[in-house]
Amino acid sequence: AQIGYVMETGSPSHNVPARPFLVPGVQDAQAECAERLKQGAVAALDGNEAGTLKALTAAGIIAENSVKQKIGSNIPPALSPETIRNRHRSRQTKSMRQSEKDYLKAVDSGIDPAQAQEAAGIIPLINTGSLRNSVTHVVRDKK
Repeated sequence: AQIGYVMETGSPSHNVPARPFLVPGVQDAQAECAERLKQGAVAALDGNEAGTLKALTAAGIIAENSVKQKIGSNIPPALSPETIRNRHRSRQTKSMRQSEKDYLKAVDSGIDPAQAQEAAGIIPLINTGSLRNSVTHVVRDKK
């Protein structure tokens, strides 16, 4: 949650720009989620607890998938060459991925970092996959 918050809002003191993914991801799914929530409300008013849970779960899954899609959408700004150079450390691996080597070679040859990043297929919020994999939803019983 803490890493997600920093990625969403940025941290100027740590030179981390904001790359909003949670709020925009949920907003992208808002219309579809509203329809599921409407179905859940109707089921609740009918006394259909299973139908209510099914609709709430569906809304959660829709929002969850939308946020994950947003994470993978290459949210700007582009990563810095220094960040790319050090990404393998957060993965706790000895060497860089081929895409990272290709990126650095392209930047060293004068290509714009954003273009090099896109050409290499490097996505800012995906390094280990932990952030994307941690996105989930919960339907809580208020009883």
